[in-house]
This record gives sequence, C-alpha cells and structure tokens, in this order.
Amino acid sequence: MIRFDNIDQGPDPSDLKMTWLPGRPVSPKPDLTLSGCMEPCIVLLPDCRLFMVMRTSVGSVWYSVSEDDGNSWRPAEPLRYRDDGERVLHPASPPPLFALEDGRYLLQYHNNDGSMSSGPKPLWTRAYNFNRRAIFLAIGEFQPKAHQPIWFSGPKHFADSDGVPAGIQNRTEMGTYSSLTERQGDRVLWYPDRKHFLLGKRVTNEWLDDLVVPR
Repeated sequence: MIRFDNIDQGPDPSDLKMTWLPGRPVSPKPDLTLSGCMEPCIVLLPDCRLFMVMRTSVGSVWYSVSEDDGNSWRPAEPLRYRDDGERVLHPASPPPLFALEDGRYLLQYHNNDGSMSSGPKPLWTRAYNFNRRAIFLAIGEFQPKAHQPIWFSGPKHFADSDGVPAGIQNRTEMGTYSSLTERQGDRVLWYPDRKHFLLGKRVTNEWLDDLVVPR
C-alpha cells in the first residue's frame, strides 16, 4: 500500500509525500501458484485502529487490523460474521467495505466461494461469468472487545445480472469496484453492471432493517 501523507493539503503533484506500507521488503518474484491478498479496503474504527478487508483467491474475504496507522498489521485471517462464526464467502473479486455516517459499516460481497460453475471449476482469471454475481450486502457493527472488531449480519440479496451477458466482452459480473455516497440522509451504492453500465441504487435504512448483527 501507499499512504499519501499530505494529500489533504492539496499539494502540487511534485510535492506529494508518500510512505510505502507496511514498511518491509516484498519479494520481486512472487510465486504465482500461491494464494494472495490484493485490493484492500480500509475503514477507521472508533478506537482509531484501521480495519482492512482484502480480496483473495481462496473462497472468502480476509482481513487484518493495524494499531499504528498502517505501519504494521496483524497476520491476515478469514473474515467471519462474528468471532468463531462462519466465513464470509467471496470469490476473487473486490469486497468493498464502507463506513456509514451512522457508525455502522456496509459490506458488499458475492456470498459464494468462487466455485459456481456448471462444469469444471474454471481458473479464477476466467471465472467472472460464473461467480462474480449476485451482489449481497451485510451490515457491520463495531465490537470493541472482540478479536474481529467488526461483526456482520447475514447476507441480503441486493442486485444480480441473472447471468445475462452485456457489452462487447459478454460479461455477467456485478458490483466489481463499487463506491458509496451519503448526503442529507440519502445513501446510494454505485456499482458496475457487467462492466458495461454504471448504476446507482438507494440503500435505505428501511431496506437494512432486517439485517441484524449478532451480539
């Protein structure tokens, strides 16, 4: 990761100050047969720790926690709905996590382990038409005394392509590289539909009411 240390001051690009994290060398020749984590999404916890979720190729979201502003991180672990709970299943695809204005968190994921296929399990690099759909959302709440500091509700179906391809690549995937905006109580999740359309869909508190986080 790269931390932009002075980006809030709006410097000239030539004056940007950057810090590479987590500050230890990485092998320049990775073994591509091994699983890996990428495309991290980070939120700030109420106790000022950083909570990071990551895309993996092992069938679930993984996470880590930093207590020193990203300079070091706990060993990565599978993300679960609660401590010792079920893993949050997800294929090799971004799993965005958003901090909401009311203090809760919103996780977007596909709720499958990457093996959704009617034939042999495809290589993850060609599997987006099988397993990067549908979009599910879960609500997260901060648990200050827990090992995993955010616990999540179960999944709720949000959107799907129903497997109908679109665009020149005939893709069916949903929700890769989404973003969320909140303004004056209006919350919109913006998401790519088959990497061909960009859609915005409201996520109201009423829609989220039946998502209950374990205690």
